[in-house]
Amino acid sequence: MFTIFDYLGKEKYEIIHTDSKNKNEFYISDINKNIKVGRIRRFPIPTANVFSIAVNRRHITFACLSLSHRLKCCFYGINWFINGNPVTKNYSIIDVDNSLIAVHTKTGANCELEICREADELDSIAVAVCINLINTVDNFATQAV
Repeated sequence: MFTIFDYLGKEKYEIIHTDSKNKNEFYISDINKNIKVGRIRRFPIPTANVFSIAVNRRHITFACLSLSHRLKCCFYGINWFINGNPVTKNYSIIDVDNSLIAVHTKTGANCELEICREADELDSIAVAVCINLINTVDNFATQAV
């Protein structure tokens, strides 16, 4: 589904999707060690995009609400917030002490994630995957169903 490359262009992680009747799950798999290092669950809630992220024995709930002209993103279980525009995939992840965690930018058909602290690498990747899974367009508008 997604392949994550390191700064040298080598494949590092792969996002694998498993879909069953009751749950929608994604696994972060380390390509070099061939092991699952994280899990993302997407919950089918009609009014919001809610994700459960489990990485390194830490659990984060990430929720995004579609408002009239933007996405409101909230973290539960970690003191982070989103600064920027997740609709256009150009945003930063900021810690409560205003330190930069990661910067996500969209470059053409690809996305680039610059991670500032190695300890937050998998959490930052999981959040970027969650935002990229949300069905948005570059010019945010209410989508017909």
